[in-house]
Amino acid sequence: MSTKYKYFQPLSLEYTDTLTEGITGYTMPLPNLEKFEAHYDEPKKRAPTTPLLGTLRLLLPQLRAINRLRIGKDQKPNPQAFLASKLIEPEALALIFRKWVEVCYPESAHAALMPYCRPEQFRWSKVTATDQEYWAPAWALALQLTQHQYQLGEHPPVRSRTQ
Repeated sequence: MSTKYKYFQPLSLEYTDTLTEGITGYTMPLPNLEKFEAHYDEPKKRAPTTPLLGTLRLLLPQLRAINRLRIGKDQKPNPQAFLASKLIEPEALALIFRKWVEVCYPESAHAALMPYCRPEQFRWSKVTATDQEYWAPAWALALQLTQHQYQLGEHPPVRSRTQ
């Protein structure tokens, strides 16, 4: 028989390097960002990435974070714009990008942009928590939280989706 608690127990953990050992993930830039922007019809405006990023967040729970698409004073594409806990199939990304082009770009640009929506455009790089120092604490905390069962009220314990 399990004990039921009627309160939340605060979680405390000491952040050390051992918490991030073995934690890996994947990063990727937004591929062909300049080419997508070059085919957008409105002068001095960038491609409408808000709908794309919202769709990616909604459909891909593997995405741990979406960072700035551009970095630095020269606004170069961020090579680590996307941070994922698990590899995301390039075919899924290609489908989402094709739909983004069809919805957010004028029809006259579709033929020129479709080659940039192919699965081979999406290449992930494996990283560790050490490589991604800024994200290391969040990774460690998420890993610790997903190793436990939690119960709220009379509902059965909830297991993490990552297990």
